[in-house]
Amino acid sequence: MALVLFLFALLWLLASYLGVRRSLCWWYQRQTTQMSGEAERIREDLLQKLFAMRRSLELALMDKQAHPKEVQRWLTQLETIQHSLEAVTHRLVPPYLDDSLPLAMQLALKEWQATHPMLQLEMDLPTDWIAEPFAQRRMVLATLVTWLQITASHLQPRARLRIRLSQQAHSNELLIQLTTSNRSDLPSRAAISELSKLQQAFQVLAPGSCYCQKCDATVTWVYRWRSP
Repeated sequence: MALVLFLFALLWLLASYLGVRRSLCWWYQRQTTQMSGEAERIREDLLQKLFAMRRSLELALMDKQAHPKEVQRWLTQLETIQHSLEAVTHRLVPPYLDDSLPLAMQLALKEWQATHPMLQLEMDLPTDWIAEPFAQRRMVLATLVTWLQITASHLQPRARLRIRLSQQAHSNELLIQLTTSNRSDLPSRAAISELSKLQQAFQVLAPGSCYCQKCDATVTWVYRWRSP
């Protein structure tokens, strides 16, 4: 009997290890793909525009003349490139994250809501927040952003999303609650599978704990991690 229990525990530990390993590989591949995408946008879009603008300026200097409309066009292109670079910078290093996790979350949620205006979004974010290690703040924010990315294509316009961030004596908590008109509008099985991998990655990298609860057409994800 003892041998059977030992083998069962060993198999459980092995399965748990393999599950965590798959989740961390999934997280790494996802982050790598995002970074590669940003580099590709810079290389194929922004750098090409800068090269074309530089060539136009060189030709104008050679001719020793530049039409006012051309100058205005260059200024417009520079402004566009500046906004694009700012957007890339914000995706790589989110604004306010150095100072306040709630502010960084608020900005990320507002930007996300701008692309999903029909979705009802409720934010419950504190104004006061005790600072914690930057790597931990970044992981928590990345968890929220990744959750939104995974579920974006599965959310119906009538869905209601509630985000609550709270800080207690020894633990912090991020609650994500999704309510839909009916159960069939909840995220698909494929999305739930990815969200499960996100939970495991959070548990290891935050580090913290998380669980998911389902009641009719409402699903709640709770992510917790220790306070400093």
